[in-house]
Amino acid sequence: MAIEFPCTGCGNQLSVPDEAVGKRARCPKCQTVVSVPDQSPAADAGTDDEFRLKPLDNPPSAPSQSPASDPAGFPAGAAAGFSSSDPPQKPTYSDNPYASPSLGYDDPYVKKAAPGTITPTPIDFGDVFSHAWNLYMQNVGIVLGAVMLAYVINLIIGWVLGFIVGVLLGIVGEGDPAAAAVLNLVMQLFLNLVQVAIATFFNIGVWRIVLDVGKGQRQDFGRFFSGGDIYLPMFGAVLLWLLMVVPATFLLILPGIAVLIVFGQFHFLMIDQRLGVIESFSKSIEITNPNWLPLLGIYTVCLLIAIACCITCIPVALIFFGPYISMVFAVMYLKMTGQEVARA
Repeated sequence: MAIEFPCTGCGNQLSVPDEAVGKRARCPKCQTVVSVPDQSPAADAGTDDEFRLKPLDNPPSAPSQSPASDPAGFPAGAAAGFSSSDPPQKPTYSDNPYASPSLGYDDPYVKKAAPGTITPTPIDFGDVFSHAWNLYMQNVGIVLGAVMLAYVINLIIGWVLGFIVGVLLGIVGEGDPAAAAVLNLVMQLFLNLVQVAIATFFNIGVWRIVLDVGKGQRQDFGRFFSGGDIYLPMFGAVLLWLLMVVPATFLLILPGIAVLIVFGQFHFLMIDQRLGVIESFSKSIEITNPNWLPLLGIYTVCLLIAIACCITCIPVALIFFGPYISMVFAVMYLKMTGQEVARA
């Protein structure tokens, strides 16, 4: 009896022999490598029938392909090849010349999280930067485009609001300087709040895009405008994070850095794991706990890159490296949570 299940990459229905349970199979349609699930009655106990995979009415026929003919080294199964008893090998470009550059892979040296779960995992400082750089160069168009579009939108809105505030202050200031000072304070606070509110919406889109690139998933620039579904909780979380980071930084730099490191992954957790505000802050503490030194180094290097671009007054450098920093943060998050990162 064959085991039938959908490909996690394209949804194509796969079919493999019973003995392939727990091994890996390659989808002949999209070349995604997936694990063969156990569909025995014991494994399905306690689940609702409506969520169980149903066998095909007309199962696909087995391809006539010898094990040696698979460029990735996977023997052919019924509708998809499954691995032998030998330990799986990480595919390389030379192993599989037909694979997409954004195809994810299983790294035997990194503990990976099961779908829907995260595992706090130590990261390597240099590996994060090199992996992020390679992914950025492979996907520079969509990453740079998303980050720069968000920057331009926020810049234009800031100019418009600043102009309105200036006009109001000019009108009020002519009659009562004291009232103008109070109005200036109120309007500046309001201006900052509006800018944070607008930036949050578009940042959700940017964060989703860099996560998609980091995971090797299908890229869609329309995701840039997809922040509406979690906007309100994300806006509240951003305000809470700012209320912690800004005062801590003003009081002393080190507490500000500590808050930045400990709670800095809340936004990715809310998007990737659909966590609530408080739960995302709590989980951020958990995944950053084993990575204090690498995170401190990564944040320091990113800050130095930004400062260097500003000091040299080279706008092109800031435009190019700003999106790269966003890619660094996405790769850093995925590796800290033990998730698969796209091959670079």
